[in-house]
Amino acid sequence: MSITSRAPGEVDPVEHDLDHPVAGVDAAAVLTRAAAAMARVERDVEKLWRDAMVSDRQVLSQHLAEVCHALRRAVRLLEQDRAFH
Repeated sequence: MSITSRAPGEVDPVEHDLDHPVAGVDAAAVLTRAAAAMARVERDVEKLWRDAMVSDRQVLSQHLAEVCHALRRAVRLLEQDRAFH
């Protein structure tokens, strides 16, 4: 079983937590920290991408570029979600 697969009828804990916030948890602060962590990972992936480009590893550099774009999009989505809390 992968980390993303669930048994039939099993609730996704992340979706459940976002729909039913725990008392005392500042959702905006959590989203801010998540966005910052993802931005750090994005910078690390960008460095790996640059290194792959320098060493002329085209397949790896293309894959890392796609990962970087996905992370950038994820950060934007977290920032947008934070604005609603």
